[in-house]
Amino acid sequence: MGATIYKAIPGLEDVDVKTTTPAGVNLEQLKKIKKVAVLIGGSSSQSQMLSPFGSDITHVMADNISLELMNMGYEVIERAELDKVFSEYKLKMSGTTMDSSSAKELGKIVGVDAFVLGHVSAGSQMQIVSNATMRIIGVNDGKTLMIITLSYKKGKPPTEASKTMAKALSETLKYLKEKKGEQPIKESKHE
Repeated sequence: MGATIYKAIPGLEDVDVKTTTPAGVNLEQLKKIKKVAVLIGGSSSQSQMLSPFGSDITHVMADNISLELMNMGYEVIERAELDKVFSEYKLKMSGTTMDSSSAKELGKIVGVDAFVLGHVSAGSQMQIVSNATMRIIGVNDGKTLMIITLSYKKGKPPTEASKTMAKALSETLKYLKEKKGEQPIKESKHE
């Protein structure tokens, strides 16, 4: 069985954050991640989420998460580069699904160690995000290395939600990188 980490994250008191790692995932696998691609999606009715500026809000959310990862020292593949690869291979961009073989194949093509896939749930007008999920998929074996879920107690506008998603991911990765050893991650509760 995997480990579930509950970590109080300063500034996210109004968000329930839960992080889970599957059985057998060890810290070294997560520490080896240096270069990532970030994809965020919503349900079909939310996939056309438009901001007042006319761009897809999921791109803005992915950019906020990418910025936080870059601030932590990760190299993040540009969305335009991903669009080009997906177009070339006639694949549909989605933040919600990627099978193991696709993750391995695409990871090699774009040269990343992992994909950060996100999904948001919100009202029909995408005014308020109620839940968000992020999965880190390793490209060596195409397996899920970590899942982070966020449940917003009062909901958040999309730009605020993406910032809390980025902060939850950032703080969780910092916490795990500070841990020592190669043993599988143990279940623990952190306050």
